[in-house]
Amino acid sequence: MGRLWKTGPAAIAAESLEHALNSIDTGILGLDPEFRPAFANTRFFEIWRTRPDDAGSPVTVDDLLARGGTASGSSADEDAWIAFAADHAQALRLDDIPAEPLRFPDGSIVLCGRARRPAGGLSISYTDITAAVRREVDEAIDQLDAEARFRNEVLENHAADLAALAETADESTRRVEVARRELEREIAERRELEAKLRELATTDGLTGILNRAAWLAGCQEEMDRIRETGRGLALLMIDVDHFKSINDRYGHPGGDAALRQLAVTLRAEIRRGDVLGRLGGEEFAIALPGASPEESEVIAERLVERVASSPAAFDGRLIYMTVSIGLAIASRRETTVDQVLGRADIALYRAKGSGRNRAVIDRRADAA
Repeated sequence: MGRLWKTGPAAIAAESLEHALNSIDTGILGLDPEFRPAFANTRFFEIWRTRPDDAGSPVTVDDLLARGGTASGSSADEDAWIAFAADHAQALRLDDIPAEPLRFPDGSIVLCGRARRPAGGLSISYTDITAAVRREVDEAIDQLDAEARFRNEVLENHAADLAALAETADESTRRVEVARRELEREIAERRELEAKLRELATTDGLTGILNRAAWLAGCQEEMDRIRETGRGLALLMIDVDHFKSINDRYGHPGGDAALRQLAVTLRAEIRRGDVLGRLGGEEFAIALPGASPEESEVIAERLVERVASSPAAFDGRLIYMTVSIGLAIASRRETTVDQVLGRADIALYRAKGSGRNRAVIDRRADAA
């Protein structure tokens, strides 16, 4: 069920209206003239990852939106959600809702609209279009594949034509050369397009390193090799300490500059063959194939030191940051990346809890 906050001199909405609003697939948030939440339907709480019984009265917009961050159980995800919710609440106050969809920290894509209420205040709508966007992407990829297959068939036909033309007179030979060059140009363009598509599908847009999906896929391949070759594998989870304070002090452009510098520092320090990726927000991860527990600890401690001494340059200032690192060594009994990553995440929280700016190893599977 949704939640009706009764504020102001008059009650807002009748029971029948509340029932109707709770039946639609669009999240609705009503704000009274003092910008306090007056009504939210069931779909609103689902999209913002909280429950109606969490929302007591009175409640602020900032508090209401930020509560969804506790659903993940991760402090990093919670910080990202709180920052996202604060930005959106400010946009509502400034009447500056962007035309493009909202991209929630959990990956959801939501259209946001607003309308002024006759009695004062606003009605805000939230429509989750994540599934529709993914369908469009899948359809676009299918279309590109179909066009590529068609072009391959055309190219094969061209190649057959070229073989026949090669047996003709000088004029035919000239035409063959022209056709061959055109064919090579089309092949080069197709390969360039395919390379760009692969890059878009695997690269994090902000830092230029692997995105979460590509990093997990690469690490799973390394996990599969463990059982075949006996080769070791260590996973490092890296989280920027107090990243919210960087955003608060320098703004999101400054936070982005800090994340880009962190990616540069990490890439410069890892070994050839190590796998670096951004899991989301200020959280990064590195896979160390073939590294022993001792080597992994040395690498992790070196990364902590390098990050602390490698500030980001932004707007004529230097942004210093530190990181906490959780380290776990994969065992033969573990078959998925998530199993090892879960232990690395526990070690990361131990690093956070023991003062931050340090690396902690999870040793529970060492004897496995």
